[in-house]
Amino acid sequence: MAGVHAASTHLLDAALMKQDLAGLARRTAALHGSPRPTRLRVKWRRRTGGGQAAIRLGRPTVNASHRVLIFVEAAWRPAAVLVDATLRAAAENPALSVVGVVNTARQWSGSPLSLAVWGLVVELTHRVLNRDMVVPLNYAWITGAPWVAKRHGFRLIKPPEGNVNHPAFVEQIRLELQPSFALVFGSLQIFKPPLIASIERIVNYHNGLVPHYRGLSATGWSLYRGEERTGFTFHDMVAGIDKGPIVLQGSVPVLPGVSVRRHDYYKTALAAASIPAVLAHLVDGESPTPQESSGSYFSAAARTAITTVEEPRSHSEAELRRRLQAFGTLSISLEGGSLPVTSLRSVPSTASRLCFRTADGSQLQATRLAYLPPRVYSAVRSLRRWIPSWP
Repeated sequence: MAGVHAASTHLLDAALMKQDLAGLARRTAALHGSPRPTRLRVKWRRRTGGGQAAIRLGRPTVNASHRVLIFVEAAWRPAAVLVDATLRAAAENPALSVVGVVNTARQWSGSPLSLAVWGLVVELTHRVLNRDMVVPLNYAWITGAPWVAKRHGFRLIKPPEGNVNHPAFVEQIRLELQPSFALVFGSLQIFKPPLIASIERIVNYHNGLVPHYRGLSATGWSLYRGEERTGFTFHDMVAGIDKGPIVLQGSVPVLPGVSVRRHDYYKTALAAASIPAVLAHLVDGESPTPQESSGSYFSAAARTAITTVEEPRSHSEAELRRRLQAFGTLSISLEGGSLPVTSLRSVPSTASRLCFRTADGSQLQATRLAYLPPRVYSAVRSLRRWIPSWP
């Protein structure tokens, strides 16, 4: 019987993840710079079975037998790492030719440079103010998918009105791009049947282990529910959200005290290293493994409900820290408003600013708002009032 394809790697075991970031950066960079399936402990149990024009700045692969189309959420950092890994792997495989990179974000309209600069600002801020948020240096993670695509010779394709399901764009895919298969690295848009039918096969990257973690914020939910591992899934895209047959899955250990951002980075690095295996699966025409019928789906509303704390005094300190660890940000009602709290600390009862008492009697203070000291956060909010385009 066919089984789920499991992936694991020595680079991401618990001992190494606890080492200093410099050592992890060197090892992860080496893995990401030369992604090969032999670096993975992959157990395969096979089952055989039956707009706007794309602009390529570089030189296309000649006589490639498989045409690849990539869909990407432009501002999602993990997507940039996966795009980079895919373009590298395709460049090394003469059977593959990438015909375009499509931006699935409806609203994003910035330049590759602006997103790259903003990514650098965010990373520098974390290194100065939020050491628990620091991840190994990775140019793709920092600069974003638009810059990565440009570096490889592509400009992002923007569908009419930003709608990937627009009939004109679907027609462009059929008549001009004509992909053999597509890879989706993040999309808040649901692919409708006409778009799915226009491509022979679409494989979606989901940052959770299906069927138990379908939907949004899969990493956060797995941490919140106390799982020992958190993972990802490459699966065929079908009409149901995250319900398609499984191509490959992988996971990393959940480490106490490690931020959700770091966990996301670790499994993104592992997923990037598995890209050659995914492409080989598609080129060889292998059959995926059907999902179990049962499972769990987590909606945007569910995340909003658990990260919104209107009465902080009604929760214990442990519960608030558990939520903060899992989701990174809590919207807590403090001092007459709802504030994006990203760090809490225990303080004496005499402290007053941004403080509250929990249900079990602890006195907590919000020490970071949107990952910034409260005074800096207030200054940035003032700048945004004067400069509407401020990120």
